[in-house]
Amino acid sequence: MAKKKNFDDEYNQLFSKPARRKLFNGNTFLGRIINRQPGDRRIKTSWVIIVFLFAIILYFGRFYFYGWMQGSNDKSQDVLPLKVADVRQNGAIDLSKPLVATLDNHVFKFNRGYQLAILGDSEIELNSKELSVLPTKDEFVYDKNAANITFNKNEVGEVDGELSISGNLIKSESDYVDNSKTDFSKAYPQKDIDGIKQGYIINYSDDKGSIFTTIKQYYIFSDGTGITIIIDSNDEKEISDQTSLKDIKDKYSKDFNFLAKHFKLEKQT
Repeated sequence: MAKKKNFDDEYNQLFSKPARRKLFNGNTFLGRIINRQPGDRRIKTSWVIIVFLFAIILYFGRFYFYGWMQGSNDKSQDVLPLKVADVRQNGAIDLSKPLVATLDNHVFKFNRGYQLAILGDSEIELNSKELSVLPTKDEFVYDKNAANITFNKNEVGEVDGELSISGNLIKSESDYVDNSKTDFSKAYPQKDIDGIKQGYIINYSDDKGSIFTTIKQYYIFSDGTGITIIIDSNDEKEISDQTSLKDIKDKYSKDFNFLAKHFKLEKQT
């Protein structure tokens, strides 16, 4: 005669929890037999390495992609107008002999045998107690702001001047130009004066109809050192890098007349 089940036995059988099954148990997977090959571990390791390398490439590649995108969107560049115009020094460089300027009663005297006279009613503010720069052959050269020159407003209008000196004017004279516009920076070399290379540089920018024109008159001594006279024009006349210097002088006659009238370079006597 079968044993009579009591209530507890029936309850436990009805609500008993299923036994936990291991995901992997030896060579079985959820109770099914699987056959492992000797190279399985090596294959898994290879995939781990591939995934790891891909993650590294993805991580560092984003920086390269970002830089490439930035470069492709960058429409500006540094321009060295004197180098573009193939202006070259015509003498040896003595790296131990600095270009030195001294101010004597509105006359800047340079230890290269020349002087720059500032003519007219003006005030000169020196930007350094020692106005000197060493000649250099470095690729990246910066000029030095020597003085700001303020003229009598009643005499010449609102044009002021700036004088800078450089240890290598051909390399230091640069401008940042937006190629997406009609902006340009261009040198216009003129005939040498007593062995000194001289001429003009025009920096022109047109920002949505607002024109900014800077006119520079430069003088380069035989060792490559030099000086630059800089004025910002108040005129807003349209020009391009194809405009001849003659036409630029016609359009900006007030500024070129100002340079000729108030700055005079000559040999020291």
